[in-house]
Amino acid sequence: MYPVDKFGGVGYARLLAYEPGHALVFGTHAPTDTPQEGPSGTWSFVVQASGERSSRLIVRGTGGQTPSLLGTAFNRTVFEPLHFAMERRMLEGIRDLAEGRSPPTRLYDGAVLGSWTATFIIFIASAASVLSSRRWRQRLGLVMAAGVVFQILTLLQPPLTVGVLCTLGLLLLARPRSTRAEPQSAKPLGQPS
Repeated sequence: MYPVDKFGGVGYARLLAYEPGHALVFGTHAPTDTPQEGPSGTWSFVVQASGERSSRLIVRGTGGQTPSLLGTAFNRTVFEPLHFAMERRMLEGIRDLAEGRSPPTRLYDGAVLGSWTATFIIFIASAASVLSSRRWRQRLGLVMAAGVVFQILTLLQPPLTVGVLCTLGLLLLARPRSTRAEPQSAKPLGQPS
């Protein structure tokens, strides 16, 4: 999965079981595990026949010990959404290959990732501007819109054209508005203009 000698062993997994045509089971390690420790979780891929010419791929993961409060917050807000997006994309690629279609190209995947990144940056920047702007209500709307678009792009993973259009829409909403000329105040009666 990832070389044990890179990044202090974070992210590596060992193959624990292999049944040709049926199952792959990897032993996974939490970031706090040392490379010498045994696996603290599993990630399994099992193919089950569902008919004479069809099958199902079942993917299941288990975790190790319960992390600290900070670790739980990180898992829920960062790791699990990113892992979900990665795993879904991987499964779609496996499906495409199994059904005889070509999986998406690296360029396509890069464009999808670029739209996710741009949307996330807009979300963070607009959230920061809410705290520092007098027009915080307008910026709050942009924060909510960017949050919704980011969730749609990463969790639903619509076609690239939809992602690009959503990202462009956010960019249009986020662009600075030109300042309008202040209306001139009326002069008191009797003063020359």
